[in-house]
Amino acid sequence: MHRESESNYRLENTPSGDNSRRRVFFPLRRFAPLRLGAGVLCALVFWPAVSISAVEPTDSRGPPPLHSVWSQLRENDLTLASVLYRLSTANAHICTDKAPATGAVLISAAEFPSRLRLDFRSVYHETAPMAVEAVVPGSPAALAGVTPGSGLLAIGDDALPSLPPEGPESMALQNAARRALDQADLNLPIILKLREAGLTITRTIQPLPACRASAELLTDSGLTTQSDDTSIQISATFLLRFSGDALAPLMAHELAHVILHHGQKLTAQHVDRGLLSGFGRNAALIRATENEADRLSVHLLANAGYDPELAVKFWRTEGRKIYPVILRSPTHGSPSQRAQMMQSEITQMECHIGGCDHGDAAFAP
Repeated sequence: MHRESESNYRLENTPSGDNSRRRVFFPLRRFAPLRLGAGVLCALVFWPAVSISAVEPTDSRGPPPLHSVWSQLRENDLTLASVLYRLSTANAHICTDKAPATGAVLISAAEFPSRLRLDFRSVYHETAPMAVEAVVPGSPAALAGVTPGSGLLAIGDDALPSLPPEGPESMALQNAARRALDQADLNLPIILKLREAGLTITRTIQPLPACRASAELLTDSGLTTQSDDTSIQISATFLLRFSGDALAPLMAHELAHVILHHGQKLTAQHVDRGLLSGFGRNAALIRATENEADRLSVHLLANAGYDPELAVKFWRTEGRKIYPVILRSPTHGSPSQRAQMMQSEITQMECHIGGCDHGDAAFAP
């Protein structure tokens, strides 16, 4: 996990508890923070579970326009979706657990308090249990003609339950969609029943196999990338601060944890990933998983068409700034150690492809 506050920055691979819901703060410039929830991705279809509470503005210009809040959320979700889609589909051949990837980013009015559901409808006009928030360019959903703003009525034969106009926030719709996708055959098309411009239509998507991974967009004010057994969490603040060149290698590192089942392995070894994680046997075993994830991450990047040197560059530049020497943890190597390890792995990878003999073999999951 990567997390930064005003006074510290620590990295740790840790269980995340309830992955279906996270409540954190996301400050918008000139205005008091809006209370937001977390985005959830399952089977590479995204659900940005968001709750926005009304707040008083910090100046006389009033709160930001509602559409600008949704636009920012949509942009962040699509950025996260696009990188994970690319990494997960390109590396499906090395994953033991696969899921169908569509590239459709979904959002639901049920994630909001009932008083805000009319605001949701002003942005997503279709009357349907869920809506297509965005579509990853070039993905199966895009090729099938799925368009942002469409209402989602059913996945295959599984109709989504209707949304009551009143009542508490609920993740029931996301869970229903998740179950329908989890049960989908990787070799068969997925049929979405949609509502567009008042008409009910169907779109047939031929999904791609992908590493089964879920992701959450954490809309908080800190720098966070973390993973557990099945999910990856990235903070919106991280997306705003760093370019795609930094996002890809860090997401590849977290995806490597998921692919290698590090969370399950550490649990089976009775490793404490809490307060005692930095001591003795706990620290040594966690450090081993972090090293493995670093080594595998450059292979994931290369397979997805990214330059694996991006990871080396990050830890020699930005990684050094946000991970100062005084706060280093025994569970992770220093930025220079991580960069050196990744550079060595890239050399071994290139030698393996080119047929040269240069020490140990490249990492293989």
